[in-house]
Amino acid sequence: MPTSGKRPSFGGYKNLRDDISCGSNGNGSSLGRIPANCLIAANNFDSVTVNTQITGSDVTGWYLGLDQELKSAEMHLYTVYQHLEADIDLITRGDGSVTCKAPD
Repeated sequence: MPTSGKRPSFGGYKNLRDDISCGSNGNGSSLGRIPANCLIAANNFDSVTVNTQITGSDVTGWYLGLDQELKSAEMHLYTVYQHLEADIDLITRGDGSVTCKAPD
């Protein structure tokens, strides 16, 4: 049976303002569902039914982690839980504005 060693834990809190990344993989394709120009097509996200553009964001989150050392196996086993909440400011590509709260 493997013997266990140290078991440090860690955690933290973060608040990221205007830090949602719009990007490209270099081949003209988007990273994830948000393209490099931050223009989001209608229905790309369930709660956004019109063409929009990201103009700002506020993401808060916290995380907890545990590192279990397994001496006899000469390895570490990590487990992490992360919780994020995002408020995103959008404008329509036409007239008006849209308010959208990310689902929980």
